[in-house]
Amino acid sequence: MNDHLGKDATLQSEQEAAVAILFGCLQHSGKPLQNRHIEHLSRMLLLSQKFVHFDLETLAQKSLPMLKTHGSRIVIEHSAPLITESFRETLFAMVCELMTGDGELSETESEIIGLTALYLGISIEFMRIMLTTFIVRNRWNLR
Repeated sequence: MNDHLGKDATLQSEQEAAVAILFGCLQHSGKPLQNRHIEHLSRMLLLSQKFVHFDLETLAQKSLPMLKTHGSRIVIEHSAPLITESFRETLFAMVCELMTGDGELSETESEIIGLTALYLGISIEFMRIMLTTFIVRNRWNLR
């Protein structure tokens, strides 16, 4: 596998990069992508000022082929620098919310969340706080 994205697979905006990271985490989890994941992601974006004039489907059309070709880790690594400093913690919280929707965290999910935190420059302390918060919050969610 190539360790860098080709010219045809470049992300142009912070929003494209954010969606690539979110889908990359979901894809890496090993669980099949379900409508509830897409609906949850769509709701999160609708409620965020960062995505006011952006459509999830359009953003996904850019990131999903890249994820299929290059894999989650590489896409997340190359997307992270496009995320502004002021949005990194919020995006990481969105990742935690999405990945802990069932109130649990598998080893594979934990691994990709850790890599995402590393690439985004999130401290281990903040990562632990966020994960614990969302696991506790989502533990009793209906699946």
